[in-house]
Amino acid sequence: MIHPILEGNGRKYYFTTWAIIAIAQVVILYQYYDVPLYPALMDGLVFNVMFLTLGIGYWFVVRYTLPKTNDLTGLISSHVMIAFVSILGSVYLGDFILRITFPRESSYLSFLGNSLLGRGFIGMLYYAVIMLIYYMIQYYQDLQAKLSTELELKSIIKETELKMLKSQINPHFIFNSLNSISSLTLSTPEKAREMIVKMSDFLRYSLVQENEQITLKDELDQINTYLDIEKIRFGDQLIFESAVDAECLNGQVPRMILQPLFENAIKYGVYESMEPVTIKLFCENMNCELSITITNNFDPETIIKKGEGIGLANIRQRLQLNYGNRDLLMTRLENDQFTVNLRIPQSEK
Repeated sequence: MIHPILEGNGRKYYFTTWAIIAIAQVVILYQYYDVPLYPALMDGLVFNVMFLTLGIGYWFVVRYTLPKTNDLTGLISSHVMIAFVSILGSVYLGDFILRITFPRESSYLSFLGNSLLGRGFIGMLYYAVIMLIYYMIQYYQDLQAKLSTELELKSIIKETELKMLKSQINPHFIFNSLNSISSLTLSTPEKAREMIVKMSDFLRYSLVQENEQITLKDELDQINTYLDIEKIRFGDQLIFESAVDAECLNGQVPRMILQPLFENAIKYGVYESMEPVTIKLFCENMNCELSITITNNFDPETIIKKGEGIGLANIRQRLQLNYGNRDLLMTRLENDQFTVNLRIPQSEK
């Protein structure tokens, strides 16, 4: 991990802070303790350069040296020992450097000797402040790393779940279509071949996993392919009508989100009815949402199975994964009409 002081603006703020501290120390020594200017300048330079250097090194103490433990007493003891040794060493090293630099400045050397204890306490204060800042930085970095890992894991889980949900769609459609193809090969081979070609196009689209979000136009193109396949099976018994606002066509929707709704309409409408069944699709853009409504008539004398099938449950799960909301799908049953309303949030441009 890169040192927080040695990256970005950390270096600028760190060195600027120590420069201010050094200047303040020189001013105090010169103005209030009558230390000559040159010794005062060297005093501020020597001691603050050493504390500055120690401050950089303390990061490695926090990050790599001290044990990761819940033993608060042991942690405090370790810090006290490190602070004592490092500050004591730097203070006496500074004292040594300044004594050989100003051997004849007796008044300053006397002041220097008397101030060593106070410098040690100031050094301990610096240590405490620097360590507090480092622990805050470490906590923030660890938190960001944890959040990043969680987001990546959630993304992988979400992608896996979406692929699994989409894979549930195909078996129902494939089994039904293969049964129809088997029947058509005996009665009308030309329609069987046509159905195989359209089925191949549709499955190729449904197996694509690159983009979860596509335009409504692309989704409707594939719905038309799906309905063409079903019309080969049901002929004039299946009627499809659509009224889609032009501004809806470029809206983004999850791939294969509509197919289960049409499959349900055919399963519970066309399959169970002796009369033609009309499936209608409407779409309008309302308050940054695509409002998609699909209706179909059915024979009211037909027994409707209770509960939601895999199609509607599949869609609710995908809406939860994509938008964090399962309540974007509403269904209504009135007399001989079944209505599904699907709301797809759109990002504001």
